[in-house]
Order: sequence, then C-alpha cells, then structure tokens
Amino acid sequence: MICPYYKNKEVFDGFNEIIEALGGKPMTEEEFRSADLRNERTGRDFAAMEAAYTVYDKNGGNFLDMTPTGKPSILFQTLLDYFGGDKTKAIVAKSNVYSDEFFNWFGDWTRDNKENVSKVVDENSEPLVVWHHTNDKNLDEFRLDFENYFQKDGGTNKAFFFDENVHGTLNRKYDLPVYLNIKNLNEYNETKEQLHNRGTSYRAIVNESAESDSVFGGVHMKDFDDNKMEH
Repeated sequence: MICPYYKNKEVFDGFNEIIEALGGKPMTEEEFRSADLRNERTGRDFAAMEAAYTVYDKNGGNFLDMTPTGKPSILFQTLLDYFGGDKTKAIVAKSNVYSDEFFNWFGDWTRDNKENVSKVVDENSEPLVVWHHTNDKNLDEFRLDFENYFQKDGGTNKAFFFDENVHGTLNRKYDLPVYLNIKNLNEYNETKEQLHNRGTSYRAIVNESAESDSVFGGVHMKDFDDNKMEH
C-alpha cells in the first residue's frame, strides 16, 4: 500500500482533506507516525481513515484531482463542475469509483488487463461521465417499455441514448450524469452521408446492436453530423 508522506505539508493537508470529505476527523502527525494511535480511532473516524488510505493507494499515491498515473483527472474536473465547485462532493464522488461495488459492476479499470472492464472511459482510462437528457426529474431507472422518439420511425425500443456533452441539443430540462458498463463497444467515425454511401444508417446500426446477443453491448457514434436530433 502507498502511504502518504506526512512530513510534506501539502501531502499532510491533502490526505486529511480526503478523510474529512469522507466524514472523519483529520489525522494528527502523531497518528501518521503510530499505527497504535490510528487503531484507537473508532466509528466514522476509523472508517474514513481506512477509506482514505485505500483511495490514496488505488489512485497511485496521488490526490483525486490527478489520475493514478499522475495526469490531471478529467473525471475529477467533471465531477467538480457538476457539483458547482464543491470539492468535498467531488472527492466523495470520485472515491466511489474505487469501491469494490463499482469494480464488481464496471470492472477494475485501474488494472493493466482491461478485458473485463467497461469501454466507456476517457483518454486517461478513468470512467467517463456521460449524460442522459430527460424531462423527468425523478428518472431513476431505464426501462425497455418506455417509448421514445427513436421508435417513431422504425427505431428499436431496446436502446438508451447518452451524450458526452453535459447539455444536450434536444432542449430537455434535466441532464442526468451516469457511468455506463459497456464491455462490447462498437465505434463509428463516419458522418451521416458516409454511412448512407456504404448502404447503412445510424438507425440501422443502433437497431442491429440492440438486437444482438451482447448483454453489455453498445454503439459510439463519434462523427455523426445529423441535425443532432439523433446523436
């Protein structure tokens, strides 16, 4: 496990910032030096300290505004923007992607072997926040029996749509941030005209993907340039 170098004030303060964000009281210098004193912590103070050590270790000995490899974290900045600059909320939210529950669902994205990890990650290989745009502020479940505009002209009802842009182009009232567990992701780097020139379309590609046998399948349209009603 990577332990913080407490003699460095920036490290000392930064590690305590994680502990406090997770609901515990900050550690003293004496606690950093003594395992016996750390073990005297109880309840939330002990749990927050243990969680902070785990997160710090899994993040490569870097604070959460960085990636495990030491690059500026796109994920953390996205969370910070979403929470209106509230660093405490952003720390808590990013800590969640290091939990066993998240790894069991999304895959352990910190490992070199990405075979069983979702492909919806950013350029730093951290989980990518994508957005579902909706008029339903109480939306908390995606269901196949929900009718949407895509079905009106022959589209499948087995597809859900997400955008990398926080504000969509369909004038929906609410932008819902989510992570996606898609392990079989097919990417297309073609415009609408290019798709038509080779005898297919955006709708046909989505329908085909939705009807496949892949439970964790999806399509990423990177350069689709329609009027944005179907991006």
